[in-house]
Amino acid sequence: MKLTITTITPTLIRSGEEISTAVECVIENGTLHIVDKSKLMDLLKSKAGPKAFKELSNIIIRGGNIREFLVQNNIRINEVYKYSLKINGNIDLNRRRNVYLPITSFGKAYIPGSTLKGTIRSALLFYHFNTKGLEIDPEIYPKDKVYIGEDILRKDAKKVDTDIMKYVIIRDSTTIDFEELEVYEIQRIPHRKLSQLIIAIPNKKKISIEIIVRKDENYSGPDFWKSFFAENPEEKIWNYLKKYSQKLIDKEIKILERLRQKFSNNKDAKEIFEDFINHYNEIKNRSAERDIIFLPIGFGKTYYFNSLGYFIPENKIPIPQKLKVKDPKIYPQTRWAVKIGVKYYPIGWCGLVRNV
Repeated sequence: MKLTITTITPTLIRSGEEISTAVECVIENGTLHIVDKSKLMDLLKSKAGPKAFKELSNIIIRGGNIREFLVQNNIRINEVYKYSLKINGNIDLNRRRNVYLPITSFGKAYIPGSTLKGTIRSALLFYHFNTKGLEIDPEIYPKDKVYIGEDILRKDAKKVDTDIMKYVIIRDSTTIDFEELEVYEIQRIPHRKLSQLIIAIPNKKKISIEIIVRKDENYSGPDFWKSFFAENPEEKIWNYLKKYSQKLIDKEIKILERLRQKFSNNKDAKEIFEDFINHYNEIKNRSAERDIIFLPIGFGKTYYFNSLGYFIPENKIPIPQKLKVKDPKIYPQTRWAVKIGVKYYPIGWCGLVRNV
């Protein structure tokens, strides 16, 4: 099954690496220039002399940045940059920030097959719990590790080779040139005190990915899933993903409506939650189309898209005490938001379409 993924909001699959605006980036004229360290070192050796390294270090220690150093030494940014990326919105030139980097290969960004495979795994677990009418008791829910459904998707929970996901192969997506990525400031709402810079795939980008279900006469998984692989498993995966998405979108809308009411006296927060609700209602309406699914991919997914919390009764959700959330009906009550134009959106939302 071949899919086209279209980004609806900025999408980031984090590499785990970060760069600093103090020493590795220059921000000017709505552009973030990423410094090529090799070019800079070679230039300093040939042009600025041995004292330049100490001078740069002193500027950083004093609270300055590499842009200040380049200006003082009459070094043009185009002599030392590796990539130049468009910045969405206004970013303080002098504020020190770290920037989350996307996963890349040979200077190109992509969506790893493992990312979508994790989503499919969640959808299959979701289907199982929904079909069986099960609830999760938080008292016996694993606390010391991430639950990945070993007792449901494996014939023997301790044996990886009995896991049904070994039959599901997902190719890495096609790639996007790094220069096509853009820089965004995301904010933690409703309080907006915490913000972060990210380099992400912008909205309206199209990439392709392929899902292959391997047939094996010597099936070694749980009996419950044997019929799943016997006939049209790719069609079933599509349908399970769709139901998974639709139910969690409905859940998110309910939580956001409660949050909008809670913050009704905070004009800014209320308007941001309304923007989110409008976004989710729009994709909910479009989800009625047979051959499209909307999913969050990568960084920024909420609690419910990251867990089976949907199946824990609201009055029993184990909310960490440090979060100080009194009402489990609005857990989690904070979200990452990105401003595009005059409206705010959740990050990472994509539309998946089957290529017929």
